[in-house]
Amino acid sequence: MNYQKIYNSIISHRRSNPLSAGYGETHHIVPRSLGGTDDKKNLVMLTAREHFVCHCLLSKMYEKDSFEWYKMNHALLMMKTQSSNQVRYFNSHLYEYLKQNFSAVMSKSQTGNKNSQYGSRWIHSLTEKKSKRIPKGDPLPEGWLEGRKIDWQEKTSKCKACGKEYPHRQNAVYCSKECRDKSKTNSLTGKEQEFIIAYKDTGSINKALKQIGLPGAVGGHYHLAKRLLEQVDTGS
Repeated sequence: MNYQKIYNSIISHRRSNPLSAGYGETHHIVPRSLGGTDDKKNLVMLTAREHFVCHCLLSKMYEKDSFEWYKMNHALLMMKTQSSNQVRYFNSHLYEYLKQNFSAVMSKSQTGNKNSQYGSRWIHSLTEKKSKRIPKGDPLPEGWLEGRKIDWQEKTSKCKACGKEYPHRQNAVYCSKECRDKSKTNSLTGKEQEFIIAYKDTGSINKALKQIGLPGAVGGHYHLAKRLLEQVDTGS
């Protein structure tokens, strides 16, 4: 996705169609943290939603771990804060994106002896659902764990194989490796003839697997299907 092109189109549109009424926010086209000035030509008035979207685009525009990436992601993290007159456009995808970058960005922004956490470390309590900083040399209090935790809501997913709920993990559809392997091993059981007919009809392993209700030619499903076709071809 061309984030720069989308960013430029928002700026260009708003310059050609200035806000005439309603709430607006001043945006630095070239961010001040990247050398932008307060000159009029570097400023544009945006809606709150446009302003937030522009900073989201800026956070994705630069190579990860570059100076610009850290600066723009830090700015986006700061924009997540809402007030009574600033309604930010925010959804689960943006939340996940911010959460993934949070540690790296905050670590970079709080280096050196002038940062607010110098000489201390974060710890958290699952029982109290609280994080706090303590001096680096202090022993870990009983019942507390190292590190900072900011999301206390326990998310669960339902295992695709056994139906059991398990702690949510991104992109995971099975509760364990056993369930994942079992699902792949048994995916064609009882559907062998149906798959062969579908394959002869479509000429495609991917289409045939989807036709019988499987995810297509991915991972173990593809290898099982290919092995079955080889057995049919050899008459074994």
